[in-house]
Amino acid sequence: MGKRKKKKERYFLRGLVFILWLFLQLGNSLITLAVFDAYGNSYYVKNSVAIPIFTALIVYLLLRNFNYGVCRVLGYHAAADLNEMTPFIGLDSQLHSGFIFPTFVKTTNEYRVIYKTRSKFFQYLFYLLFVIIVAGTAGLLLYAEFLIFNKKIPNSGLIIVATSIILTLILYLVSRSYYVIFPQIFHLKVILREHGHPVYGRSKIPKHKK
Repeated sequence: MGKRKKKKERYFLRGLVFILWLFLQLGNSLITLAVFDAYGNSYYVKNSVAIPIFTALIVYLLLRNFNYGVCRVLGYHAAADLNEMTPFIGLDSQLHSGFIFPTFVKTTNEYRVIYKTRSKFFQYLFYLLFVIIVAGTAGLLLYAEFLIFNKKIPNSGLIIVATSIILTLILYLVSRSYYVIFPQIFHLKVILREHGHPVYGRSKIPKHKK
């Protein structure tokens, strides 16, 4: 009975942390929309939406990382895998979901010891560059779309949908490539994964043969 009660309490606390994360993400989304709306609508009338999107993405990604940090302070971290809720066919021709959420688990002493061996500098550098690359790629693509279409062809629903699909595909490929290239450049190894993101530790730099 005691073990069952503790197990229920553990799931209850995990549920509370997840609900807190959802509220934080809701706040993140509202702030991001407010940042975009501050000048996005009027800006788009005369220019490309690239700069508002670039700014909004930076705000969203930085606040998302902060939200995970809040959960970590409470003693929970996101598991390596994400929960997929609604089925869809992904870019890898596999069945995925339209709603992806993290699973929060209690941070154990063993996990904490491994996590402390991460390279803080390269972990911060990795995420900072990730934010800049993702937001920058989105901004450049939307500016290119503006130059190619919006100056010559009136904006339409078809163009918006096509741009969104192409943008999602390119951002996916860019981020996957970045995940591979970054650790190779700085000789890092993946020691953990959280919500699909790698946690890097320093690996031995290979010696060059004379």
